[in-house]
Amino acid sequence: MRLFIAINVDPALRAPLAAVQANLKTTAAPVSWVKPENLHFTLKFLGEVPEVRLPALQETFRSSVAGIG
Repeated sequence: MRLFIAINVDPALRAPLAAVQANLKTTAAPVSWVKPENLHFTLKFLGEVPEVRLPALQETFRSSVAGIG
């Protein structure tokens, strides 16, 4: 499965970011645009990861962010 580490966008920011996105779409850049409800900030793309590794990765991520926020 293809995995990445991301931060979801606050719902209050989706509309303003969608407006920016609409403006950027006019550039015809070779970009794969996502729907505003799926906007996120990708921190790290992990690529193809065997599903068997998912539990260990989840635990690592949980412990890495414990106490934040």
